[in-house]
Amino acid sequence: MELQTKIKKTLNADITEQMAKNTFKNGYLMHYGEKIDFSDEIEDVKADYIDFILDEMESQRSDLLQIASKIIISGGGAYFVENAKNLPKNFVFSKKPYEFSNVRGYYAS
Repeated sequence: MELQTKIKKTLNADITEQMAKNTFKNGYLMHYGEKIDFSDEIEDVKADYIDFILDEMESQRSDLLQIASKIIISGGGAYFVENAKNLPKNFVFSKKPYEFSNVRGYYAS
């Protein structure tokens, strides 16, 4: 995880994936009783992830991205980008919880 690497470099300490995940979720990490803010690093990681996803989509289906009125973002990964600032205007999110959208779709059918 990119955030885990950034935290390790900043604090010069080993942290677990779970600690990095909690930092991602909370925006900070407690380190020897001190609350260390990682919100800037988290925003950088989100932006990199979004750029990666958009590049992948663009290289595979740019024709659809350009003409689609809506591109629905769902699944567990949607939590990582839900507050991102650089999403295209045609990206929309399914209802929460994102990871159960497929199940809700089958249930409604």
